[in-house]
Amino acid sequence: MFSLYFVFLWQDSGIIKAYYNDRLKTIYWHISCIKDLAL
Repeated sequence: MFSLYFVFLWQDSGIIKAYYNDRLKTIYWHISCIKDLAL
């Protein structure tokens, strides 16, 4: 249910899409840093 709503927002608004892209990049960056620290 949440994923369908997310896809709707994703297609509906370029601003929201850009926001989530930025969030995903930030999350990915944090994961990469954690991996580097773990290794």
